[in-house]
Amino acid sequence: MKICKVENCENKIRAKNLCNKHYLRSYRHGDPLFTERERSITGICKIEGCENKYYGLGYCSKHYARFKKYGDPLFTKNEKNITGICKIEGCDNKYYCKNLCKKHYSKLWEYGDPLFTKNEKHGLTNTFGYRTWLHMIHRCTNPKVSNFKNYGGRGIQVCDRWNIPGDKKQSVLNFISDMGPRKSDESSIDRKNNNGNYEPGNCRWSSKKTQNRNTRDTILNQEIVAEIRKLFTEGKTKLEISKKLDIKYQLIYDVLRKNEDGSWKCWELVRKIKEKI
Repeated sequence: MKICKVENCENKIRAKNLCNKHYLRSYRHGDPLFTERERSITGICKIEGCENKYYGLGYCSKHYARFKKYGDPLFTKNEKNITGICKIEGCDNKYYCKNLCKKHYSKLWEYGDPLFTKNEKHGLTNTFGYRTWLHMIHRCTNPKVSNFKNYGGRGIQVCDRWNIPGDKKQSVLNFISDMGPRKSDESSIDRKNNNGNYEPGNCRWSSKKTQNRNTRDTILNQEIVAEIRKLFTEGKTKLEISKKLDIKYQLIYDVLRKNEDGSWKCWELVRKIKEKI
């Protein structure tokens, strides 16, 4: 989650990298750190000859409204855009205010730039690298994603270099540069340490076969299987063993299955260690 750029503020951003509280202060008073004490010091409107009570940005409510809508606290209706169209080059939309059409004025009002684009173009949207980066970000940061519980829910994070707050373009470029080209069309991103974060030293392009050997579902080896059976003979339940070793219950169940003759009913790896129990 992106947070407010004001120091020590942990609130979620609304616009211009500010939270709702600081954004409203910046919009109304020109300073996200404005306090009521400063309002009392300012007192009245700064327009010469106007004795009305201060409202925002040094103006009374009347001059403040004119400044916000037209960019000039002394604006009069006779000064409206003479051409009647937006001043942005190539835009022929009807004038709305501040010499801008409604679309560009809305961007100016919310982001401070009439040409602001929410997603800065990087030319990589349709590439495999970009899609990989996007899915990586979602499964680590978005609780609504179905597999979040296996990534962000377990504390897996994306490093700052690949997830720069407010700079999506550079984050994507860093990720693609650090990962390099794929070895083959069958390769996808894989973490060397399955409990580690997404970062340059822990990520690689791997085949499906390599990834299957590296998943949490296939971490069983002779020592772990022996530990599972030892705990079971000591009276631990399958559920207790599953929680203690952080292994899926189904795997615990498979390891502890037996044939009618009492031998372990499982794959060859398990049968090799039956004498240890």
